[in-house]
Amino acid sequence: MTVRWSRLRCVSVVATALLAASVAPAAAANAAPSRAVPSRATSSASWRVIASISSRSASVRLSGVVSISARDAWAVGTVQKSGRTSPEVVRWSGRSWRGVSLPAAARRALGAEFSYGIASSGSTVWIYSDSGWASTDGGSWRTGRLPVAERGESSQTGTLLVFGRHDVWLVGQATSGDLVTAFARRYDGRRWHVMPAPPITGFLVGGSSSSDICAVNGLFGEADNVTTRVTCWNGRAWRELRLPSSLDQQNAIIGSILVRSPHDIWLGGGAPATSGIVGLAAHWNGSSWSVRDLPVVPTLGTDVLGLLTPDGQGGLWAEGVCDCGGPAWRLWHYTGHRWAGPLLPSIGGTYGQIGGIAAIPGTKSAWAAGTRGTTTGSDGVILVNGRTP
Repeated sequence: MTVRWSRLRCVSVVATALLAASVAPAAAANAAPSRAVPSRATSSASWRVIASISSRSASVRLSGVVSISARDAWAVGTVQKSGRTSPEVVRWSGRSWRGVSLPAAARRALGAEFSYGIASSGSTVWIYSDSGWASTDGGSWRTGRLPVAERGESSQTGTLLVFGRHDVWLVGQATSGDLVTAFARRYDGRRWHVMPAPPITGFLVGGSSSSDICAVNGLFGEADNVTTRVTCWNGRAWRELRLPSSLDQQNAIIGSILVRSPHDIWLGGGAPATSGIVGLAAHWNGSSWSVRDLPVVPTLGTDVLGLLTPDGQGGLWAEGVCDCGGPAWRLWHYTGHRWAGPLLPSIGGTYGQIGGIAAIPGTKSAWAAGTRGTTTGSDGVILVNGRTP
């Protein structure tokens, strides 16, 4: 089972980057957690690195972050050492970021993968791979395997939507030969149930509750004859939202979806322009769509909005990415009914990437998790925007 192009969603926060995973060698048994080292603050438009996550003779990459409160946040990624890959988990205690030593059962459930996702609801955090999951409310851990939609020779992609400890969805698609089928499964705390699947494939998915889930196709690399569609689950059936022509396959590339309610849905993407592809943001208010092109970024021939994330103040954070063969990106901020940016936080190192953003509840601040290149590999980095809680 393989996770590709997945976004991690939960009730109040979007976490994760586009994830590309494949089978990896066995994880190092009982590997010690990496060190979270306070870093000299660097800033660009109030984003600054607050911790560097490193492990001796290993490469660390962070791909997602969730924030439970001002005193409790989690980030996840991978650590690669001596050809072996295992999950890397760090936690904010209210004073510092420190490595989390996963119990053996959690490591077995997650397996050895090239990417791990994270999502949360309330005080419960879920970490998952393309094979299994582990969840905790800060105390004991629960673990399990993810359901397999199609048996036999096939690959599977999916996104975990966490709405509660006993209300978790896995929505994705299974591929066997030339046949691609969508699937949906719901976990009630004891077992997974088969649910109606979205009537499309090749999609991103997001949701605010188990009766408010939406999927959208039109992603990078799709065939030219694919019709872009948004379809939403209302608790009984999947219903399609009609899109304006500015969001069809000829006029837009879709990069992300954020669902805050049936009357508050955002799509991030890119629109063709004379300079290349400019960022695009579309909002559904329950009755109509509003579509806005972002200003041109001279250094990005392609600017497609991904990582749409609430900023906790009624606005949004988003990442403008370029599929131009390298880690080219910028951050945008939707605040005061306008898009501000683009911002390029200074991460340092030989290169820098952002993998996830999360608003910090009860504050005007936000966390970001990412990766900083080094001469020997990479370190994970934690950034903060605004005041450190």
